[in-house]
Amino acid sequence: MLGGWEGPERPSGDAPGGPDGLSEDGDRRRAVLAAAALAGHQAAETARPVLESLLAMDVDGQRATPLQVVRGLVRFPTAVLEAAGVPALRRDRFAEERFPDDPYGLTPASLGAVDPALTEPSLVWGAAKALAHRRRHRPPTNY
Repeated sequence: MLGGWEGPERPSGDAPGGPDGLSEDGDRRRAVLAAAALAGHQAAETARPVLESLLAMDVDGQRATPLQVVRGLVRFPTAVLEAAGVPALRRDRFAEERFPDDPYGLTPASLGAVDPALTEPSLVWGAAKALAHRRRHRPPTNY
């Protein structure tokens, strides 16, 4: 699971069709929830090695940010929503241009939007990367 991307399961009594959850709608709902859970696990398994590699890489070799990696994972929940027949959202022009492969507006604006616990580590990572880059590439000063 990656942050809040995989929602909690509700008891079958909450499924459409009554407390037994055995209606066709209940079966469909369970299938979509199972697909969503699988997509969440696939996203996490996809992200883990990419993020580990990125964070272990020298600052000059880093061509992406953790946020970019996470943003690329929206394809997993998008596929579940498309397969379930969920209609795409009307999005503003900026969102359509910046995130054309995200018809549901799932792309997080920050890592904190995925999970608030990621806010501070993402800021620390960004600041540390900027400081390392500056120290390495700033011209020497002659005072």
